[in-house]
Amino acid sequence: MSKRQSNRLAQKHIHPYVLCIIDMQPNGFVNANCIVDDVITLVKEAILVKSFIILCQYYRCGETHEKIRQLIQDYPYKEYFWHRKNDKSKPFQEIIVRRNIFIREIKVCGVNTEYCVKSTVHGLANKFPNKSIKVIEKACNGTDLTVSSALHKMRTFYRNVMVI
Repeated sequence: MSKRQSNRLAQKHIHPYVLCIIDMQPNGFVNANCIVDDVITLVKEAILVKSFIILCQYYRCGETHEKIRQLIQDYPYKEYFWHRKNDKSKPFQEIIVRRNIFIREIKVCGVNTEYCVKSTVHGLANKFPNKSIKVIEKACNGTDLTVSSALHKMRTFYRNVMVI
C-alpha cells in the first residue's frame, strides 16, 4: 500500500460493517412488528462491534419502530434518512460519502422485501460492486407471496450479495 493510499484510508471512519435497516416503521408497515425482535438482535450486535447503522425510512410512513429508536438513542454511529423511492441506495451512498465511512461489508434487513429491500439491494450491489452485501433473511418481511422470489433473485442475480 502506498503512502497516498494509507493517508486516504487513515482519514476514513472504519467500522466492521454498515447495518442498513429498511422501512421498520410500524405505523406505515404493520409487517415491521413481525420482525422487530430479529432486527433488534442485529442492532445489538452492530452496537457491540461499533458498526455504523443507517435507518432508511419511507417518506410519510411514520417513525422507525420505537424499540429500535430507544436502543440507538445515544449510539453515535447512526444516521436516519427519509426517501420517497423503493431504492434507498442513493441516499445511503450519500451518507457514506458525507460521513467518510470506509465500507467493508453491508448487512441489510427490513420490511417489504419484495419492493424496498430488493430495490435497495439492487442499487447497493451496483454502487458497491466490490463490497460484500448480506441480506439477513430472518430479519426481512414482506407483504405478499413474492418475498421468496425476491430473496431467490438476490441470492442468484448478484455476484456480491448473499442471503443468509
